Amino acid sequence: MTLVAEESGVNRVSLSKMANQKGFSTVTSNLDLLCAYFNCSIADLVEYIPEQAEDK
Repeated sequence: MTLVAEESGVNRVSLSKMANQKGFSTVTSNLDLLCAYFNCSIADLVEYIPEQAEDK
């Protein structure tokens, strides 16, 4: 993770939280830096998973 942080410009702590903390909110500039580093689209980095609706 340190190498990705150094080469992408995204803080290592932010990377760790993105990877390990469900629901962590990051700034779009971090996602942009990661897309540039990995040469990928945003859809390759994130996935929307809707919360389960509680039974009524």
